[in-house]
This record gives sequence, C-alpha cells and structure tokens, in this order.
Amino acid sequence: MYHKIITNEYHFPSLSVYVKPSRSSRFPYMLTSCGKSSKGFLHANLSLWNHVAKLMPKRLHPKAFAARLGAIPLAILTPHST
Repeated sequence: MYHKIITNEYHFPSLSVYVKPSRSSRFPYMLTSCGKSSKGFLHANLSLWNHVAKLMPKRLHPKAFAARLGAIPLAILTPHST
C-alpha cells in the first residue's frame, strides 16, 4: 500500500493528515509522518516502510520494486533485539 501511496496509485482521502512523501532525492520512497502519531496502520508501519525505502535509491516500476523487495533478506528488515 505504501508503494501505491508514493506513486499516486491509491486514493486515500485526507492522506496528508497522516503521511506525506519525503523530499529526499536520495530516498524517493521515504514518507514523513504528519500530525500526531496514532496506532493506525499508516503510522504503526511507517518505520518499517522507511527502513525498506532506504534500500531503494531510485524509483522502480511496481514489478521491479516487488522483485527487489522480495530479494531483501528478512534479517535486514527485522529489528535486532539485544
């Protein structure tokens, strides 16, 4: 869903109340939280999404994005616990 938000393929009324695209040229898929944080889906998973976004330095076609996402080892995506 986050990919569709970034590429404007998903209509979400009042999306700008929750998240907005980052203006980072280095990480085009990053999102920035807006307003108060909530326990809703968008805020709850934003940290994980932005972690993934840092692994994608350029915009990709949705199929290429999905393939690249599928190739990322799960160990990279899960937070390390000490």
